[in-house]
Amino acid sequence: SLYCGITNHLGAKIETRADFSEIGTVAYELTESGINDPVFSSLEPSFHAQTGHTDAVISVPAGATLLAHNPQLNTQAFKVDGCPFYSTQFHPDLTGFEARARYLALQEGLSDVNSEATRDKVERFVTGSDSTQDLLAHFIEVTVHGEVDTP
Repeated sequence: SLYCGITNHLGAKIETRADFSEIGTVAYELTESGINDPVFSSLEPSFHAQTGHTDAVISVPAGATLLAHNPQLNTQAFKVDGCPFYSTQFHPDLTGFEARARYLALQEGLSDVNSEATRDKVERFVTGSDSTQDLLAHFIEVTVHGEVDTP
């Protein structure tokens, strides 16, 4: 995934492990930094987002701040310090409906990599539970208006 690739480039450890796998609409919590972040503060402290992954970022890279976590994986979102660069393990680009369609289109190939990725897991994507659907628009609004702390 892009999240893992970028994070790997920044020096964090990535692992493919079944116990970190997530499929569906998942609950997250903002960290104190997330609550105070100009982009992530648009979310409620507890929110839901669409996700599907088997690769996991095990640690936040040096020079980055953790913004969101959950019991499954502590490193769900971070921001690179000093610049408007954000990365998430979840998909702020997908609504529940879009995530269902994407999952069904990719499920056969996913099941080759993750035995948990069965067709019936599509029910884990909850339509109408789209807390992050405006996160990307908010990111653009905040960065265009210069509200993000940059050096």
